[in-house]
Amino acid sequence: MNINNLEELNQKACKLTTEQIKNLTEDEILSMAMERPGHPGAFGFMLGLPYFKSSGHLAKTTYALMKRLMKVDNLKEKMVNKGNAGKKVAQFGGTNFVFIPQSLVVKSRPELENFPLNIVFSSFTFKDGKQVTGDALYDPDLSTFKQEKNIQSMEYKNKYGGNSLLRINYKIKEGSWSGEKFINGKSILIAYGKDWKSFFVHLTMNGLTKGESCSYSDMPTTNVSNKTLIN
Repeated sequence: MNINNLEELNQKACKLTTEQIKNLTEDEILSMAMERPGHPGAFGFMLGLPYFKSSGHLAKTTYALMKRLMKVDNLKEKMVNKGNAGKKVAQFGGTNFVFIPQSLVVKSRPELENFPLNIVFSSFTFKDGKQVTGDALYDPDLSTFKQEKNIQSMEYKNKYGGNSLLRINYKIKEGSWSGEKFINGKSILIAYGKDWKSFFVHLTMNGLTKGESCSYSDMPTTNVSNKTLIN
């Protein structure tokens, strides 16, 4: 499998079944993965919703690809080696990254492990004639953690300011998550998931929202080793 740019990646990925992804060779899965610009060591896949039948199809494919990628031993080393071949980023904008975070670990607070360390919404587009990535990073506000019977909840605030926040809920008995994003006091996104990965795929797959504070970084157009979604 020879993937040279994002358009080829998406055209290939949208046609793969879950079983086919499961059986991809190590070289094949590594040729599809990327490192997100500005986030060294964060590997995954840049997939765009327009290429897929539905948001559910995109989430299912992303989850399967991430599951296969995580089975690669010494992933970081192999991804760096793969970068020597050089990978060009296609010139199309409005594509979003999916972000699957690590668990939040705080000494003497095991209940917080049901929540993410942080949450990133990321998109790439064109700004001032250059192709850039925009990231909105949400950090946990531990003071907002609460538990009412079967539900734990906590809020996450945008590191870059602005009136935006996330509210994450975890149902203890069901082992499921839900999340809601607010921009300027208005609810603009609600997501659900029966497991950690599928929840964060659905939550972050829409990328940035108009009016959401974020940071920008230039996106290389050549020699991109591999791109991302996982922290």
